[in-house]
Amino acid sequence: MPLGFLPVEPPSGGEVKNGRKKEETMPKLLNVSNHSFHNWEESQKEGWGWNIIDVPFPQIDPTSSIEEVRGKARQLVTLIRGHCNNNDTIFVMLQGEFTFCYLTLLELQKERVPVSLAIPTTERKVVEEKLPDGSVKKSSIFKFVQWRIIPLG
Repeated sequence: MPLGFLPVEPPSGGEVKNGRKKEETMPKLLNVSNHSFHNWEESQKEGWGWNIIDVPFPQIDPTSSIEEVRGKARQLVTLIRGHCNNNDTIFVMLQGEFTFCYLTLLELQKERVPVSLAIPTTERKVVEEKLPDGSVKKSSIFKFVQWRIIPLG
C-alpha cells in the first residue's frame, strides 16, 4: 500500500519576506502518526505556523516480515526526502508501531536525510471513576508540555 500525505494549505495572504510568504519561512513539521494535528492543543501547534503536514501512519500487519516493514520504512523515507528542498528546515514527528519507527529512523540516518526528530512530551493524568456496578473506568488525559528536538542530518 503506497504512503500518501494530506498537505495543509496555509491561509491566504501572509507577509512576503525575501520573495517567500511568511508561512513558507517557518519550519515544516511532518506529523507521521495516527493523530491529526487538527486535534492537537493550540500550545502543541504553536511555532509551526501552518507548516504542519499530516502523513498517515501506514498499517503494519503484526505478521509482516522485517523486510516488509523495512520496505514501508524506505517508502516513508523517500516521501520525507521529497519535502527536503529549498533549504527548508524539516522536522519529523514519528509515532506508531515501534519496529517501523525504528527502521525508519535507521534509514533516515543511513541516507543522511537532513531532518530532525521532533518529539512531543506530555504530562499524563489518570482519572479513575467507580461505576455503579462496582467496576472501575480508568481514563488517561495527556497534556502537551514541550517539544524535544533531535538533529539527525
